[in-house]
Amino acid sequence: MLKILSWNIACLPQKINTLKNSAKRLKSITKFIELSKPDIICFQEVFSSESRIYLKQYLKNNKYYIYLSPHKNILLNGGLLIASKFEIIDLDNIIFNNSLGEDCLSDKGILYIKIKYNNKYINIFNTHLNNATPMYSINRQDEGKIIRYQLNEFLQFFYNKIKNNTSNIYLLVGDFNLPYESLYYNKFINKIKKNLKIYRNTDEIITDNINNIQIDYINTCCHKDIEIKDFKIYTSDKFKKISDHNPLIKKIIL
Repeated sequence: MLKILSWNIACLPQKINTLKNSAKRLKSITKFIELSKPDIICFQEVFSSESRIYLKQYLKNNKYYIYLSPHKNILLNGGLLIASKFEIIDLDNIIFNNSLGEDCLSDKGILYIKIKYNNKYINIFNTHLNNATPMYSINRQDEGKIIRYQLNEFLQFFYNKIKNNTSNIYLLVGDFNLPYESLYYNKFINKIKKNLKIYRNTDEIITDNINNIQIDYINTCCHKDIEIKDFKIYTSDKFKKISDHNPLIKKIIL
């Protein structure tokens, strides 16, 4: 069984972090890792230097292989982290060409790794899309357009990685900032369904604990001749004070 954790941990720099108390929250985040024991961790909003250093050291001490968003922007990096109990045999990243509002101050995009598990190659794509309702935006009419652009960039990156592969499994993970029933999210899923089987939750799972909706996802995709034996997706609402998102966990039996 492979266990994947996805979580927007809201680790913005202290001056702009509404949740504050970063040191205490980081200890609680690592406590949750100890309790849940995930094989693969995909975090979003690992923006602050404090969180990057703390989590990198903790995960290294606990025998995880780690990949963090490169810091290319003067202000904020991409905020993404992937950690794996299995050796990373390939990695890559992109920064979205299109962004809006305060997201223009960061390098949001996609972080990608490949691992080998039970003689199968698992490809993980961790992302964080533009805030659907930015606080600072001159052109509000462009909000939907930016999300569409970023989803198309995701698909282009994804298809470039999967071409000529017929025996791989793909995990599309992260904070999509799109509700479960949203038109854009479901169009994105339906495009993938044309070429691949997809295993997703059939009922909404609340991950945004402020608006009580699902905007975080762990989708498993594979080619027609590969079978996922079983899977389970669930969340925990016992950590509401740690972040404005609930952690999302998926167990996969291959």
